[in-house]
Amino acid sequence: MDSREALNSLETIRTILERSTNYAHIAPAGIIAAGLSAGAAATGGAWWQLGPEHPFGFVALWGLTLIVAVAAGVGTTARRARILGETFWCRKLQFVVARAIPGAILASLLTVAFFDAGRVDLCPGAWMACYGVAILSAGVVLDWEFRAVAWAFLIAGSASFFLLRESPNLSMGIAFGGLHILLGVSRIVMEGVDACRAPAPLRGTRI
Repeated sequence: MDSREALNSLETIRTILERSTNYAHIAPAGIIAAGLSAGAAATGGAWWQLGPEHPFGFVALWGLTLIVAVAAGVGTTARRARILGETFWCRKLQFVVARAIPGAILASLLTVAFFDAGRVDLCPGAWMACYGVAILSAGVVLDWEFRAVAWAFLIAGSASFFLLRESPNLSMGIAFGGLHILLGVSRIVMEGVDACRAPAPLRGTRI
């Protein structure tokens, strides 16, 4: 075995170890779909003037957007796992969901509290912060770009609390729309053009 073959073998081993510890079934197509749905909701909210002055409509709009984004994510992730011949509800996905639940509960409680207090303008910042913390909680099994986006959501949440409080749909569109699309595109670039279907086979291995 020459030095090139040895390096290829080490690269293959490194890739296998990374895939065994990281959750890699999150499909870029689902991430981009979530971003597009958030962008559409932000555009619609601005067009229909659904802001804090219309709290029920604003919360309902973004609640529906959340449902669409989750459905797209679950659908594309399940399809990717099926193509790979692996279990969808695997231990790593269970870990990710378990770490995300506390953030989702906190976001729900804050939404109810802000709605009751007439401060729906604070909801976008709280949603972004809770979402960022939820991703960081599961970051140990996610690639570095997910953790980078989580920190970006925390920064966006801070901006929404102070700088963009009067433009909730804009801040939501930038964060949940723009950051998701950026993450999805970066995943496609890193994994290759076939990332929306399945990861490329490991180099140096036989199928």
